[in-house]
Order: sequence, then C-alpha cells, then structure tokens
Amino acid sequence: MKTSKQIGKWLVMGVVVLASGTTAQAAYRTWTGTGGDNLWSNGANWDTGAWDNVDAARFGNINPGGSVAVNHDSAIASGTVYNIEFQAGSTAYNLGGSPITVSADTIVTNNSSVKQTISADFYSMYGSGGHTVNGGVAGLEFTGKFVNTSTNNWAYSFNSGTTFISQFYIANDDSGNGGTHNSGYQVGLTGNGTVVFNEIYDSTDSENTRAFGLGLYYGQKMILTGTSYTKGNIDIRYNSMIILQDNADLNAAANLSTETYQSVLINNSSVRLDKLTWKNGTLGGTGSILATKGALAAASGTYYIAPGDINSVGQLSFTGGDLVWNNGDSTVTYDWNFSDLAAAAGVGYDQVFADGSFDLGTGTQYVLNLIGLNGASLDDFADAAPGASWDIISVGSGITNFELDNWTATLPDDVVLTLSADHTKLQLMLIPEPSTWALLGAGVALLAFLRRRR
Repeated sequence: MKTSKQIGKWLVMGVVVLASGTTAQAAYRTWTGTGGDNLWSNGANWDTGAWDNVDAARFGNINPGGSVAVNHDSAIASGTVYNIEFQAGSTAYNLGGSPITVSADTIVTNNSSVKQTISADFYSMYGSGGHTVNGGVAGLEFTGKFVNTSTNNWAYSFNSGTTFISQFYIANDDSGNGGTHNSGYQVGLTGNGTVVFNEIYDSTDSENTRAFGLGLYYGQKMILTGTSYTKGNIDIRYNSMIILQDNADLNAAANLSTETYQSVLINNSSVRLDKLTWKNGTLGGTGSILATKGALAAASGTYYIAPGDINSVGQLSFTGGDLVWNNGDSTVTYDWNFSDLAAAAGVGYDQVFADGSFDLGTGTQYVLNLIGLNGASLDDFADAAPGASWDIISVGSGITNFELDNWTATLPDDVVLTLSADHTKLQLMLIPEPSTWALLGAGVALLAFLRRRR
C-alpha cells in the first residue's frame, strides 16, 4: 500500500512526465455541420476543411435550443483526437459512431450550460501521467465504454461538476491473461468533482483473471450505481468519498479500504465485498453490507459511523458475516441521529444491524453522540413511557466485549446505556418506575429460587 509521500511522488512524477512528453497542442477545428451530413470525416462539416487525426475538436451553438448528433464514422475510426471541447453557449451534442481515441492531458471539457453526451466508445491514451475531464455546470455523459489504455499507473481528475460513465475499464487488454498489466495496477481518481460509474471492469479482456483497482485521492467523489467487477482494491483517502447507491454491488471480490477523513455512504444498496478496511472516516447510509470475511475494521485508528448519512435517519445493516471492531487503541464515534422516538428503528432513529455476532473489541473506546433532527431534542426522551428502549445496535447472535466503562456519552436524565439480557441489543433505556424495578427484581429472585430447587 502506498504511503502519502509515495502517492504524492507518483502524482508529481505523472505530471512531470506528462508535461515533458506531450506534443504541442494541435489546432482546433470547429464543427459547423454545413456538409449536408453528420459525418466527422466530411471536411465540409468543419470550419477549416478536412479533418486531421491530430486535431482538437470544438463544438458550438449551431442549433439554438435543439440538439445535434455527430457521427464519428469509420472513415477516421483508426485516428486520434487531441481533445474535445464543448464551447460556452453550445448546443446539446451527442457524439456517436465509431470509437473515439483522445491523446491530450485535458481530454474533454464542457463549458456549456447543457449536458453533453458521448455515446461512442471512448479511449483515452498516453504513456504515463494523467487526464482531466471537466464536466462543467451541466455535466458530461459517456453512455458507451470509457477505456483507459495507459500501460502505467494512471490518474484521472474528474473536475467541476458531474461526469456519468456507463462502463469504465481500468485497463485495455485484449491479449489474453498475459497482457501488459500486472495485478495491482491501479487507476487513481483525484479531481474535485463527482464521477458516477454504473459499471466498473478490470479489463476489456473477458478472460482477464488479474486484480486491478481504483484509488480515490484529494477530494474526489465517486458514486457507484451498478456493479463493480474489479477484483482489485478500492482505496479511498485524503478527503475523498465513495457513495454506493441504488443497486451498487462490489461483487464479493474487492477490498474497500479507507483512510484519512473520507466517507463511505451506503444508500439503499446491498453491497458485497471481500473485506472492508475502515480507518479515520465515516461509514454511513441506509443499506446492507455483505462482508464475506466478516471484518469491519482491520487497523487501529479513529472511526466514525453514521447510519442514514450525516443529517438523516437510517439503518445500516451488515449481513453474511460476524463483525469485529478493532481491539486496542481505537476510538469509534457513533453519531446516533433521531427525529421521532416513537417511530421504528431506521425510521425514527438510527440503528446498526448485523445478522451475525458483533465483537466490540477489547479495550476499544466509544463515543456516542445523540443528535436530534427536524426539531427533535434530548427533552423528547422525558415524554416516553418509563422502561421504553431504543436499540442502537441489534444483532442476530450476540454482542460481545461490551464494557460500559469504554463508552462516553451525554445522556438525558433517567436514560441509561445497557445491553439486553440476551446480549443481542445495545439499547438506550428510560429507567423504569420504582414499582417496575421492584417487579423485575422479584422476577429475578423467583427464577433464582426455582433454579436452586432444580
């Protein structure tokens, strides 16, 4: 795993190599669409004549309020485009046809106020360094394949707005299992915008068995709405965020690794993965994680958990494995949101659920923050019936290593943190009235008497 210094060095080296290796920027040709067809190869459709394969393409406002389809036709399919720019005030374009291959550092920029679409398969190429995609205020949409063809570890910056990519390929390998990429090859995402992937693949080679991966660095926000088929790691660091949304699925193979103030949000998804390594960030959302190795965290550090996201209520579920929180010098902060104490768990207040067991770890320290939303406050607990309880953690087969001395919380009067008698629920409970305590005590005494009689 790369250290911060190594990652920084890798990115700087990429920029240096890119700056020294890129050829002088080619001349722009601007689409006019006056050639009587929509063919990219028709010189009459460009302002300066026949297309040269090293030219950069500009698209402007030739159909105000409408849209324009451009066919990157087979006559020039083997060539390359330096880069693509949609100008300010541009018409909404759809660039389709044969695959488009770009070679510059900034490969696509949308300066217009409308979303621009590239439906042709899209290939980005360069020996080493990085590419920048600027989605702008309206965004970019790649509805075909988006294929990285670099043979070296690569950086993409998805900046300024949202870029949607239907199918993202970490590597372009059609040469069988030998290929040009080794397991561990990684594409880094480093921009200040949002990139939305529907599907992620290791390689265009259907027989590929190697494990590649993705790294999110320096504020990049990534949303996965479909399936990631990568067999490699997904690393999230340095204020970056991954949101697993709708039908997101990590496909039971990836190790999702987080470090240094980043977030993983699970939104209405059932996420399968091999292992979740979670350090110095927030795990939140409403969904289910199937961790096949059952490990929630694997390194000491400071952790945050927020079911239902930071400013909403939800239930975060873990299925298919026993959960283990770190032992030793770790601190876990649980931001427990509530808006309606009379409602069910996950609706009126946060809950963490696991269908297996939950080992809280020996010596792990916990901070429980009670946060009222939508006008709710700590005073609301006084309105509940004595003996009422709220399950903040619920499991199927037992909570172990619960030590009250390891927990820090500011609780309302007469509210206590307690473990249920069957050890399947960690609860906030409003202390029952004295008569109820007496009844409970009598019941315990009777059970003890009967046990002695046996």
